[in-house]
Amino acid sequence: MSSLWGVFWVDASSQERIKQTYAEIGKLGEVEPNHKAAMHWLSNREERWLLIIDNADDPRIDLHEFFPKGDRGYIIITTRNPAHKLYGNLKPGSFEFQGMEDYDARTLLLRAARLSEPWDADCATWAAKITRQLGFLALALIHAGAAIRNRLCSLKDYLTFYDKNWERIRRTRQLSVDSDGEREEYMSAHATYEVSFNGIAKKGTESSEDAIQLLKIFSFFYFKNIRFDILKKAVINCELEKAEQERKAQQEGERPLTWYQNTSLRCLQY
Repeated sequence: MSSLWGVFWVDASSQERIKQTYAEIGKLGEVEPNHKAAMHWLSNREERWLLIIDNADDPRIDLHEFFPKGDRGYIIITTRNPAHKLYGNLKPGSFEFQGMEDYDARTLLLRAARLSEPWDADCATWAAKITRQLGFLALALIHAGAAIRNRLCSLKDYLTFYDKNWERIRRTRQLSVDSDGEREEYMSAHATYEVSFNGIAKKGTESSEDAIQLLKIFSFFYFKNIRFDILKKAVINCELEKAEQERKAQQEGERPLTWYQNTSLRCLQY
């Protein structure tokens, strides 16, 4: 890394995010804040640089279109799409990273669940079943541990809730275990999220309803840099709007009746 002039990061989760994050790079180079200007700027640097194209999972995106020209830089692509292996031109071309080791995965799950140590054999057995089912994926294990920690389910019955949610996701997305194994492994993290979401929803308390509403709101935001003042203003503006409506209603009640309203009222009384 010390031999590199700069390290840059591009979010490739969608074509829009690629262009947006490239625009941020363009600002660093004091060029037009768009992806083409940023790529041109990098292409013309004399120094060595590294570009990390992250989360490039969407097969509809032509990644080659977003590679800066020239030979002064290096590009690393992180992806769950095996088709992107073709871009590797330095041996071995690609590295495949599997899930965590068995012991580390069990430790992460049980600590995320905040179960008291030392763990007995029963805990270790159930943890092993869960980690294997979740493909030893760190994010999925953290979700599972959080659900257990918050008593949405227990260590023993976690997989019952998980399988139920996973089946529903499979039916909704029409996934096939045989034809889309890579995609199904990726979706396991989504199923662990669903366990927590449904567990919160079933509580039926005011706090749980607020939590569900916040999660639904956050689903429309990008996952980084969610500004707190947006939520604060939403609450304040709601109170201001309510007060304004009450003020108008009071004014309407104090306002004298017009001739037409007065006449109509008398007719009703007759």
